[in-house]
Amino acid sequence: MANGLSQHQLITLKNKIIQQQSLTHWQEKDSLFSHRTQKHPYATTISNGDKNSGGRAIKVNIKPNKNHFDTLLEMDTALIKMENNTYGICIDCKKNIGFERLNHYPSSRRCLRCASGLESIDQSCI
Repeated sequence: MANGLSQHQLITLKNKIIQQQSLTHWQEKDSLFSHRTQKHPYATTISNGDKNSGGRAIKVNIKPNKNHFDTLLEMDTALIKMENNTYGICIDCKKNIGFERLNHYPSSRRCLRCASGLESIDQSCI
């Protein structure tokens, strides 16, 4: 394989990505539609006018969570890369990312060396 990953490793990583997608979908769904009573800056209260409803209210969050959106986009991109046989290849140096890094961060687009270089650049700009 061009990315140095075995078929078994790819299947393991694909399953992790799909699990993460599912979890993120549920988290986003929970944050959009909940029966919680706490105030949220982007929420409106919709109550049923029926006297038998017990005064229940449903809060609807009209602004999706950006972190959830970003996570889903990363996971979708990783799955597309798997289909195109470009998964696990660093977008900067074009070397293999490595199974250990991908196992911890399945949607990683950079190898540890290139990612570390970016972090040091970010810190020097502060």
